[in-house]
Amino acid sequence: MSDAPILTELHGAVAVLTINRPRVLNALDVPTLEQFEQAFGALEADPAVHVIVITGAGERAFVAGGDIADLDSRQGLAHYQEFAEVIHRVFRRVETCDKPTIAAVNGFALGGGTELLLCTDIRLLSDAAQLALPEINLGPPLPSRRAAARRAAAVPASR
Repeated sequence: MSDAPILTELHGAVAVLTINRPRVLNALDVPTLEQFEQAFGALEADPAVHVIVITGAGERAFVAGGDIADLDSRQGLAHYQEFAEVIHRVFRRVETCDKPTIAAVNGFALGGGTELLLCTDIRLLSDAAQLALPEINLGPPLPSRRAAARRAAAVPASR
């Protein structure tokens, strides 16, 4: 498998976008989010693609949220604000996509991982899936302020 943080595969009219950082449980940092945005935009614009499936590489995690080691290494509020701006822009793009989006969730979906799956139209969870919004334990308010609104909007429609 490639070392690229974002992989795309086409299976007819179905595109699979894989977050490929299994060593850090597919945690998101700004470069990964920017590559996700670029790949997602290309799939969204491709008339041959009718459905976009989002998943995480490996068996342990869909997305374990923001890359805490990366955020901790970047001192100062400006770094958190940059991360927040990018993640919200990317998640909003998924949320407003005209094509159906599907989250294929394997393992952990924590923080931003839970928020990302809430942005999709359909969520398929393996028996090993574990969802949580643990940001409250991390100190400064991380970018999940929209997670509560997304969760409230998604829960009545999901079973």
